[in-house]
Amino acid sequence: MSRRSIYLTVGIILVTGILLTLKQTGFLFSSLNNETLWYQMVWNGQNVGYLRKDINLADSYITVRNETVVNTMVQGEPYGFRELEVMHFEGTGAQLLLNSLYRYEAPLHFLETRIKNNRNELITSRRINHQESGHSFKSDDISFQDYDAVSQWIKGAPAVGETITASFPSIRGGTVNRVNYKIDNIENNLYLVSYLPEGQKHPRTIEVDSSGQIQAFRYNDVIELVRVTNPEQLEVMSSIDQYQSKIVKLDQPLGDAFEMTELKLKVPDEIQAYLATSNRQQPKDGILKLHTGVEVIRKSATDKPENLQYSDKIGIRLTTMADKVTKPYYSDYEKLTALREFVSNYLADEPRVSVTNIQAILDNPEGDCTEHTLLFNALAQSIGYSTRPVNGLVYLGDEIGGFAGHQWSEVFVDGHWMGFDASWNINTLTATHIRLNQEKASSFYHFLNTKGPLNVSLLEKIK
Repeated sequence: MSRRSIYLTVGIILVTGILLTLKQTGFLFSSLNNETLWYQMVWNGQNVGYLRKDINLADSYITVRNETVVNTMVQGEPYGFRELEVMHFEGTGAQLLLNSLYRYEAPLHFLETRIKNNRNELITSRRINHQESGHSFKSDDISFQDYDAVSQWIKGAPAVGETITASFPSIRGGTVNRVNYKIDNIENNLYLVSYLPEGQKHPRTIEVDSSGQIQAFRYNDVIELVRVTNPEQLEVMSSIDQYQSKIVKLDQPLGDAFEMTELKLKVPDEIQAYLATSNRQQPKDGILKLHTGVEVIRKSATDKPENLQYSDKIGIRLTTMADKVTKPYYSDYEKLTALREFVSNYLADEPRVSVTNIQAILDNPEGDCTEHTLLFNALAQSIGYSTRPVNGLVYLGDEIGGFAGHQWSEVFVDGHWMGFDASWNINTLTATHIRLNQEKASSFYHFLNTKGPLNVSLLEKIK
């Protein structure tokens, strides 16, 4: 039985998102001259890569170019990614954004986003692996002055406590972001600035000199970018294992998860705060009791079934597949079990860096637990069932020695929600399936990504 995890490379994803928010803070350069800045990237105390920022003035255009290179390890194997972000502004007049390119390249994943300004409408095209999409949205014209607004603000010598809000294009997402900034402290001509993009919960801090140039960037005492004057000083390879740092480590080997009927774990308060209670899981006073069983969750007023969106053509294809799989069966349980087995056999086991969509899964049937959950839910919804994804943790075996992020499905049947794990091809969840409080799940994964690895202790196991 293969064991798939939703967050095989989540550490890399987190790094990518944070680097983007740094590059899009509005801090660019102290003057409109050709210039190059270099930053060493540090993760958990180790040098893992670099960021290069360039500005070039030529042929009446302002070109801003950001390149990121990161090389680390994932499960003992070298893993790296490269990001490229290029923006072209008018060199004269209003200095409006003309177009932009964002490209992310990593093993198993390719993302490219292009934005073109067409008379107050930003036209976005995107390619994720082999899947293309596009959209357009109205926006006030974005100019180089908008992008450089915060740098100019710093050059005006703001006082401690002063704030500013700036807007700029999200080159990766193909949207416009608003970011709030605040001066927290000023010392030795360095401004300590905290900033928070709207819609996000976790602020970052930047050290900026009086000319408006970033000297250092820090995030949760885990990720840091420090400016260097000599690129020969940069180190671009680290032995740090991003996968192992995202694990909830167990203090001793557990054995085969399928042989366990009951588990008792000692968990720290920082983990218990994120755990849910169910018929097969009871966290209390630092002790988590788990047992094997079909997870049944009562309906509540806050239930939020998902409503997957796709084209009519894809809908017909899903319904045809689901009808064919479930036709021999009569009860809901039998039909859903058949769908679970079908999805488990239909999709090849391949880890994914980012969540894909239904059409991409149907065209290229492979993925990890997120793709299995997405396809199972789409098939079940196509024949009338209400479904929702469940985020949690699962034990990945003694070789890994801990729990990692995982996702499975729940279907509303006979007045309650019932769990189905298409990735592990089971209805009866193992005693190592740990359900998170779904409203807090994303916060827990974020906490694990930045503070991990976390640790739990085995108190008792029953086979």
